[in-house]
Amino acid sequence: GAHENLGGTLQSKGDLDGAITVWRKAIELNPNWSWAHGGLGDTLRAKGDSDGAIAAYRRAIKLNPDYAGAHRNLGELLRTRDDLDGAIAAFRKVTAIEPKKALTHGSLGDALRAKGDADGAIAAYRQAIELDPDYAGAYRALGNLLRAKDDLDGAIAVFRKVAEID
Repeated sequence: GAHENLGGTLQSKGDLDGAITVWRKAIELNPNWSWAHGGLGDTLRAKGDSDGAIAAYRRAIKLNPDYAGAHRNLGELLRTRDDLDGAIAAFRKVTAIEPKKALTHGSLGDALRAKGDADGAIAAYRQAIELDPDYAGAYRALGNLLRAKDDLDGAIAVFRKVAEID
């Protein structure tokens, strides 16, 4: 609606305070509109208010459990705060909602790798590559994990593929 267009446009223009005001007005008018909570989260995140953004994304998800963008953005914020369990849970939810998005599987792989779950990360990167055979970042991460596990032949094959596409 009008608030969504105005809030997004103000944010794009750099008027974060104006966008926050619009999103809060939209929420006041329709407290159950998950997109308004998500838009508020995006704007608060852009402004550097991680706590406010996390709260807004969680409200959006409570209202719409299948809101993939809110789960994805929540996962990214939680990962930057080293809440890896929270990030992994958020990314797993997104992969369930949008199983064909390679980037989400890559984000899940990044969080699993940071948590120390090499096998889980390898599986996530392989899934990302299956969905997007040109996803160089997933190949690089996969190659580094294989090399760390002393699967040098596997790592070489993966790095050769990166050299082809990157």
